[in-house]
Amino acid sequence: MHAGFYAFVLVAAALQLGTLVEAWKPLLWYGGALVATLVVARSLVGTTGMRSTLPRVVFAFAVAPFSFLMLATVVPSHPYHGERLLHAVDTAICFGCNPNEALDAIATPLLTELLQLVYAFYYLIPILLLWSFLAEKKTGALSRGLFAVMLCLYLSYVGYFVLPATGPNLNLFGLYPPHFAEPMPGVWIAEQLRASTLAMEWIKHDCWPSGHTALALTCLWTAKRERSRAFAILLVPVVLLVFSTMYLRYHYVTDVIFGFGLAWLTLRVAPPLHARYYGPGSPQLEA
Repeated sequence: MHAGFYAFVLVAAALQLGTLVEAWKPLLWYGGALVATLVVARSLVGTTGMRSTLPRVVFAFAVAPFSFLMLATVVPSHPYHGERLLHAVDTAICFGCNPNEALDAIATPLLTELLQLVYAFYYLIPILLLWSFLAEKKTGALSRGLFAVMLCLYLSYVGYFVLPATGPNLNLFGLYPPHFAEPMPGVWIAEQLRASTLAMEWIKHDCWPSGHTALALTCLWTAKRERSRAFAILLVPVVLLVFSTMYLRYHYVTDVIFGFGLAWLTLRVAPPLHARYYGPGSPQLEA
């Protein structure tokens, strides 16, 4: 799966060489990641159980974040951007009332503080899920969980190429009131968290579909399907997280709807794909 995604980005970068700034960066990173994937996969041939699973978990968590960040060197060069389309669809499905602006009417510093903290918790959700499988000594669940997490992530990344779009919080095209591009006041550290999030996420054209929604729901349902205690821990944060993506102006409602769809697709296809290539209950993971 890693190799397929890296090859996809390399092809996309090659097709945009004339418009990319510093094209060597994505070519070097994704080319190197592709080679590293093949080397790791080769080194793990014949291994089983945790000897196979743990190195792949470490590899995925080491490489995937940078693969996401480096999309900032490729996606913005796409000739089409979808902010106006997403704004128009949101307004249409809400009968002429834009939902992000409607949510702005209920904004309070205390609610903003809470939801900004929940939004930041997103990065811990897959770690918590996989750690729970490890602690519960569920090697097969760890394998299947990582497969689902990576499939969901890479499918969402492909979506950025299909419909690149920045969020209402940036308001690049003036589709929302001017204050949408300003920090939402919180109580304690909300504004610092918002600034840190914007600084850490190099790619800004990452709205559609909502990866936060898709991955959080995928992790939640995977925990339930594998009968892990992580489900009880994640349930409330995931529900609040989905709401926070719209309340905090990071996503359009349309993004979130497609995020639900992506989670559904992931949960439908990940188990049979894993079983097909590695056998029912196999603890091995794909490279």
